[in-house]
Amino acid sequence: MYIAYTSKDTFDPESIRGKRVIVTGASTGIGEQVAYQYAKLGANILITARRETLLKQVVKKCLDLGAQSAHYISLDMQVINETGKLITEAEKTLGGLDYLVLNHALYYWELWDGDIERLQALMNINFVSYVNLATKALPMLSKSNGSIVVVSSGAGLTSLPLALTYCATKHAIGGFFEGFRLELEYTKKNVAVTIFIPGVIATEHAFDVGEQLEVDTYAMGLFCMPAAISYCASKHALNGFFEGLRLELNYMEIDVHVTLLLIGAVATDHAIDILKSGQSASDDFMAIYGDPAVAASVIMTTSCRKQTSAYYPWAIVRTPEIMHTISRDLFDFVSSKWMFPELRSILL
Repeated sequence: MYIAYTSKDTFDPESIRGKRVIVTGASTGIGEQVAYQYAKLGANILITARRETLLKQVVKKCLDLGAQSAHYISLDMQVINETGKLITEAEKTLGGLDYLVLNHALYYWELWDGDIERLQALMNINFVSYVNLATKALPMLSKSNGSIVVVSSGAGLTSLPLALTYCATKHAIGGFFEGFRLELEYTKKNVAVTIFIPGVIATEHAFDVGEQLEVDTYAMGLFCMPAAISYCASKHALNGFFEGLRLELNYMEIDVHVTLLLIGAVATDHAIDILKSGQSASDDFMAIYGDPAVAASVIMTTSCRKQTSAYYPWAIVRTPEIMHTISRDLFDFVSSKWMFPELRSILL
């Protein structure tokens, strides 16, 4: 019954015509393709990224494809105080908002070297800016019964060596926005939250990150609760980082063990106080990469259906997640037997 319900296609292309849409990270890759998908169906679009030259080109193509209007604003998502300008611009140029598509991200492929400043920069770009934009857009989205679309990653479900910081940011996104969806339901705000979880996608940035390898890849760190979303996000981030660190230590053949203790409800003094307060790879490897245009189409259609989550490519993302859910030890074992040799053949 669940499969039949979730597989039923209720998407109406005409429902997009005239809708007001923000797409972040839209100068290239998935974000660019998402903008084109909305443009083809006659939406009013506001896009953002850092590179103004590319944004101008995307705006022109959006208009050529049939967008009712298309605008851009160049922003650096690392500067959190500046990100609010995007929502102000949407109110000014679009007169409101129906869809907020959060897609921008930055990542590095490197072993963890203790660089806390880089970790903080990635958290600002990949997580804090998402939260800030969704929060500032909520009044407009509440008026329109709109949708927040969050492009996460398979790296928000499992962790990988060489990408600890990126995995941590994507775990944090899942922790926050899954809880945020519940809080919106709890407070009876008719705003949908769709979390799109792509696997490996053949974007320009994917090939730029070395001719190495690009793999897009829960107690409170396993699931979420309303009224605790910031805490959930932090625990998801911890899981994302330290599961990846365990794999990196294994990858480097350093005999240091990492144990994650997942604690449920424990009657500590702090918990009681809170309760009382009431408050470049081989051709075979590259063949598994998904198509950015298909990923963009899935993002748009699932958000229009107000679906809670989406996966693409399904098997690439869900298989490690299911394995990870069944047994973390199994996931680590499979990673060491199959993933590490592939990584070593590409990176060494």
